[in-house]
Amino acid sequence: SKHYLIDRLFHKSVFFEVKDFDKNEIAQTVLNEVNTTKVKNGGVEGIYLTDDKKVIGLRKFITLIKSNFILSNINLVADNFLLGAVNGETKDFFILLKMRSVADIFDSLRAWENKMFLDLYGFFGEEISLKTKYLLTANFEDGVVKNKNARILYGKDGKIVMMYIFANDTSVIITNTESAAQEIMLRLASSRVKK
Repeated sequence: SKHYLIDRLFHKSVFFEVKDFDKNEIAQTVLNEVNTTKVKNGGVEGIYLTDDKKVIGLRKFITLIKSNFILSNINLVADNFLLGAVNGETKDFFILLKMRSVADIFDSLRAWENKMFLDLYGFFGEEISLKTKYLLTANFEDGVVKNKNARILYGKDGKIVMMYIFANDTSVIITNTESAAQEIMLRLASSRVKK
């Protein structure tokens, strides 16, 4: 199946029916699962959203959460994507996007930066308040995570709030901790199988 490369990344998958859910309900459903994941320490859990028992792809997900993410060429970015949880020092949420090459998604991600926090804060357990609303207009900065290029949104305390990492030529990870990024990258590296 076309899912095999992504499916080999983790120890467990869970499915949630989100038909008729709004953006906040979807984010809360995912966040609850991340926070309570029973996957082993250092483990990765795949979280699939379904609509009438059909797994929701990236395009439908973008629509459901009313995201401002606009793919300049949707044919070059896989509809097969992954939401998930990494159980490390903390329980962390991530999104894994797959594409033909970094060039195919780079401009779209850069354009999404000024709305990425707005679109995804609920999945990371953040909220928009007087204390955090500066993040709606804060800029992402160039960074390096485990020797990979990244764009990072920092909070006033210098902590990472959200980032996306070019994990390899065909994978982008959106998450908020270096340890989660590292776990996913280890799995991407070990699942490099011949097609």
